[in-house]
Amino acid sequence: MATLKLGSTTAISESSGAITYDAGTIGSNINYPAGMVVQVIHNTIAGSGSITTSATGNPSASDSAIMTATITTKKANSKFWIHGSMESHINPNSGNLGTYSDLWRIISGGTDVHIDYVAKSHIEEYNSDDTFHMSWPNSWSYYYSPSLAAGTSLTVGIKIQSAGGGAYWHYDNGGGDPTITITEIQA
Repeated sequence: MATLKLGSTTAISESSGAITYDAGTIGSNINYPAGMVVQVIHNTIAGSGSITTSATGNPSASDSAIMTATITTKKANSKFWIHGSMESHINPNSGNLGTYSDLWRIISGGTDVHIDYVAKSHIEEYNSDDTFHMSWPNSWSYYYSPSLAAGTSLTVGIKIQSAGGGAYWHYDNGGGDPTITITEIQA
């Protein structure tokens, strides 16, 4: 068995060909291999409730995000795997046509930047006498490749709009709490 000590602390040991890193912190100047996960953040809206929108069409830069997550990059030019889940819902007798859910980069004090259309659910009531409620889960993922310096705060969010009529977005309406997870990946 061999060991490498720094002062009185064993940093690395070897036994029968197996190397163990016994102590220490990986510094910020370490070069990770491409594809290695650098960090993961997760945001969940807990509890229950809903948001109603009557605005139609795809969300715009001026619309508010209903759910966000923020990560501060540890490495320059990282890639990000962004994924999440949520539930949409329509009510009877309201002319609902479903929802559009889009992923946006949220720019504090600036103009938000559209990333991708993550979920479009088009469900239509055929007449005003339709008496049904319908809920459906949406899960989505997106691989995002911006050029960002290390230490940059990246906020992403989901914005929703109605596909026509009105739409309801539920927090934990039996489909689980809505979530966004951002994974930073070494480029």
